[in-house]
Amino acid sequence: MAELLGAVCVSRDAIHDMVFDGWEPIHPLLAEAPTAAGPVLNEGRLNWDIFLWVLHQVSREAGVVGETPINHEINRHRLRELVRQVRVPVLEVLLDGDREVLMERVLRRAADPSSHPIKVHFTVEGARSILKDDYEPLLGEEAIRVDTTDLPSVDLVALAAAVRDRLASLPRPASPDGPI
Repeated sequence: MAELLGAVCVSRDAIHDMVFDGWEPIHPLLAEAPTAAGPVLNEGRLNWDIFLWVLHQVSREAGVVGETPINHEINRHRLRELVRQVRVPVLEVLLDGDREVLMERVLRRAADPSSHPIKVHFTVEGARSILKDDYEPLLGEEAIRVDTTDLPSVDLVALAAAVRDRLASLPRPASPDGPI
C-alpha cells in the first residue's frame, strides 16, 4: 500500500521484533524459568513510543503508512493524541473480515517456524480477545473498511485510489507537513 501511495511504511511489527530481539541471550518470557525480580522493561510501551515518534517525525517530511494492530485502549488513546498533534490529514484503513478466517490466519502464522517466538507467545490469545468484539474505528466512520476475508481478492490499486481520493477530500492543514 505504501509503495502504491508513494509513502513511507512504518511497521510497528518490525519495531516490535527489534525491541524483543534486543534481549540477550533470550527474552525472559521465553526462558525455561522466567524471573520477575527487579526493574522490568515494558516492551509494549517502548514499541508504541518508537512507533508514534517515528510516525510524527516522518509525517513532517513525507506521506506515511503506519501499519499496526490497534488492540488496546491505551494505544488507541495514544494514537488519537498523535492525530491531534500532527498537522496532516490522517486516514484509517481498517482491515476486517470473517472472524473465523482471521483467527485461522493467526494460528497459521503462529505455527510458522519463521514467526518471531515472542509473537507466537502472545499473538494467539491476544487475537482471540480482539476478535471476540467488533472493532470500533479509531477515527470514527471516516475509516475505509476493507474486507480481507478473501485476501488475494483485495484490489490494492483500487484501495490506494480510494485512499488518495479520501485524503484529497479531507481538510488541508495550515502546515507544510505531508499526509499521514
